[in-house]
Amino acid sequence: MLKEARKAKKMTQQHLADLIGVTRTQVRNWEIKKNRPSNPKTIAWIAEVLEIDVKDLILFFYSED
Repeated sequence: MLKEARKAKKMTQQHLADLIGVTRTQVRNWEIKKNRPSNPKTIAWIAEVLEIDVKDLILFFYSED
């Protein structure tokens, strides 16, 4: 979901990382659900940048699939 939303905005992992102040590796790890942002404000910021519903993003990060 995160990767698809980023690609829909025609952003690279690096571009998204630069916009929210994290590393490209962090974005990659979030996309493959290796880990998730530790700060709720970061999740809200990602949702805002990608123009997606923050609830959907939270479900993505915290669902077990």
